[in-house]
Amino acid sequence: LKLGHEVVGIAKDHSSAMELVADHNPSLIFMDINLKNSEKDGIDTAKEIQHYKNIPIIYLTAFTHAHFNRFVNRNTAP
Repeated sequence: LKLGHEVVGIAKDHSSAMELVADHNPSLIFMDINLKNSEKDGIDTAKEIQHYKNIPIIYLTAFTHAHFNRFVNRNTAP
């Protein structure tokens, strides 16, 4: 099923996410709030992306509700 979207890459950590954004300028980002083995988590990475590019970001997580709330309460935009 083609809906006019293309996945430009999958980043597993902060630095590869920043590199993909710089190289491909996506129109939408799906961001896991828990980036494994990364110097920054998904929320901090999203904040850095938003600092220089206005790209909509949808957060994803497999965390429980309580753990997720700890991340969300860090000044994220709706």
